Amino acid sequence: MGMHEIEDLVEASVRLLDRGAADHGLDLRSLYWNLYDYQSGYDTGNTLFRVVDLLVRHRYLYAFPLTAHPDYAQYLNYFESLKKKGFESIQANPEQPWHASANPTAGYYCDPIREWGAKFCERNEWGDLAKPLLYCEAGSPLWEKFVAQRTLADKEAQHPVKIGRSELFRTVIQEALRQENRELAAEWYQVGIPCELGGIRKKELARLKADVHLKKIHDLAQEQGLGALEVSRGFHEMEDLDPNDPFLAWWRDNKQEESGQSGSMERNRFLKRCALAAIIGIAILGVAAFLLSRSMGG
Repeated sequence: MGMHEIEDLVEASVRLLDRGAADHGLDLRSLYWNLYDYQSGYDTGNTLFRVVDLLVRHRYLYAFPLTAHPDYAQYLNYFESLKKKGFESIQANPEQPWHASANPTAGYYCDPIREWGAKFCERNEWGDLAKPLLYCEAGSPLWEKFVAQRTLADKEAQHPVKIGRSELFRTVIQEALRQENRELAAEWYQVGIPCELGGIRKKELARLKADVHLKKIHDLAQEQGLGALEVSRGFHEMEDLDPNDPFLAWWRDNKQEESGQSGSMERNRFLKRCALAAIIGIAILGVAAFLLSRSMGG
C-alpha cells in the first residue's frame, strides 16, 4: 500500500498553486520541483500525469515528439517499440535496468489515448497533450541532455531552485489560507509536516523550534484552528502514535484540540437542552389535551 495521503496532498497543492497563479506571483516551476522532491521521499507512485496540463503550463514538465529524444538514433529499436505501449518510464540508459543512482528514470513516454482512452483524455482536458509524447521533468537527466544540446535554453535551461522544506511548507500553507482552503492547510499541518519531522531526537527539537518558517506555521495553526479540523490521517487518528515523540509533543496543538473539544461539548449540551425542552413541551401538550378532553366530557 502506497502513501496515498502524500500523493493526494501534493496533487491538491499543485492545483491550489495553479489556481492562484494570477495573484501570488510565486515561482511555480521551483515549487513543483520541491513538492515532487518531497513526495519522492515516501512510498508513492508516479502522479505527474494527474496534473500533466498544469505541469506543462508552468514549465515543470516538457513535452516533445518521441523522435526528439537525444538518443533516439542510438536506441532506435527501443524507441520504436514504445509506440506499441501506452506508458513507459525511460531510464538514462534505456536498454539497462533501472537503478536509483546508476541508471535513474530520465523521462516518460505517454500515449494517453492508448493507456486510458479518448473519453478519459476529454474528461480531464488533455487537449493538445492527448497524443503520444515524450516528457521530462525540469532538473531530470533527460532535461539535462536537452539543455546540453540547447533544445532548452535561457530560462528553460535553469535548474529549479531548491527550497528548504520548512519554507516550502509555509509557502503552501499561506497560499492555502489566502485562498480560504483551511482543509488543505490543516492537512499539511497535521499530516504532511509530521510525516517529515516526526520521530526526531529530543536534542533536535530546539533547532526546529527556532526555525522561523515552522514558528510561523505554528502561529498560523493556532490563529486558524488548524489542529482542531478533522482530516484523514490527522491528529484525531493519532492515538496509536508515540505520545513521547518530541516533535509531536510541541507541534500537536493541545489548545486547539481542547478548544475543538470544548466546542463539541458545548454543542452537545445545547442539543441536550433542546431535546429536554422538546420532551417537556410534548408532555405539557399531552397534559393539556387530557384536561381538555375531561372538561368536554364533563
